[in-house]
Amino acid sequence: MKIKSIARMRLRVIYIILPATLAARLTVSLLLVMSLSLVGLVLMPTPVYAATITTAGSGNWNSTTNNAPWPGGTVPATTDNVVIRPGDTVTVTANATINSITFANTATATGTLTVNSSVTLTVTAGITLQNAADDSTAAAISGAGAITCASVTLGGTSSPTASATATLASTITNLTIAGNLAITSQRSGSTANNNPTFALNSGAVSVGGSIAFTTANNAASIATLTMASGAATGTLTLSGAIPFTDSNNGGVPTFTANGTSATVVYSAAGAQTVRNVTYTNLTLSGSGAKTLQTGTTTIG
Repeated sequence: MKIKSIARMRLRVIYIILPATLAARLTVSLLLVMSLSLVGLVLMPTPVYAATITTAGSGNWNSTTNNAPWPGGTVPATTDNVVIRPGDTVTVTANATINSITFANTATATGTLTVNSSVTLTVTAGITLQNAADDSTAAAISGAGAITCASVTLGGTSSPTASATATLASTITNLTIAGNLAITSQRSGSTANNNPTFALNSGAVSVGGSIAFTTANNAASIATLTMASGAATGTLTLSGAIPFTDSNNGGVPTFTANGTSATVVYSAAGAQTVRNVTYTNLTLSGSGAKTLQTGTTTIG
C-alpha cells in the first residue's frame, strides 16, 4: 500500500491508494449492501387498512355485480367491516371471513344475512344490530350454514326519543359466539324505551361467554332472549362459567326458554348456575357441578 501527501493552500489531503484487488472487493461489497437495502425496501410490508362497506342492494356475498350487493361490485376483504342496510339480503355461498357485520338502523325494514348449507362465515369481531332513536329496527340471520363470531350485540347504539324495539331473529343452523351475547335496553326521559330482543326461533346457538342483559332504571326497560317465538325449536348451549349476567338497574331482563321444542344445554366443564325459568327441555353436561339459581325452576 502506497501513501502520497499533497499540500495545497494549507490543506493537507491524504490519499490512500489501494491495490486493485482490494478496491474491487470493496466495490462489490458496497454494491451488495446497496442491493440488500433496496430489497429490504421492496419487501417491507405495505399497511393494510380496513374499509367499511355498506350494501347497495341484495345479492351473493362474492358477487362482483354492481350494487348486488356491493357498491362497484367490490367484494369485501377479510379485514373489512360490512354494514347491511334495512331491506337488503346478503347470501353467503362460499366460505368467507370478515372483520365485523352491522345491521344498520336507518329504516324499519329487516336486513337479512343468509349462509348456505356447508358454508361457514367467520366474523373476526362482532355482529351488531343497531337500535334507532325513534323507530324499531330488525334483522335476521338464516340459512343451513354456520356463522362463527366473537360476539353479538343488540341495542345500546342510540338514546331513544320514542319507544321502539330492536329484534334480531336467528334461524341459522349453527351460530357460534365465542364471547358474549349482549342485549341492552335503553331509556330516555320519562317514557321513551328501546327494548331489544334476541329471538332464537330455530337452529343452534352456542355462547362461550355470557348472555349479558343490561336495562335502564325503569320497569318498562326490558331486554329479552326468547326461545318461544317462530318455530320455537331452537337449541341454546351455554358453555361459559357465568352463563348470565344482569345489569338490570331496575329494569327487567327476560329469558323465555319454554318454546314448543326448545332446548337449553348448560355444558361448561366447570361449575355453572342454572337460571330459574321454565324450560321445555333442559340438559346438564360437562364435569362441573350445576346449581339451580334461587327461585323456581320448572322443566317440561
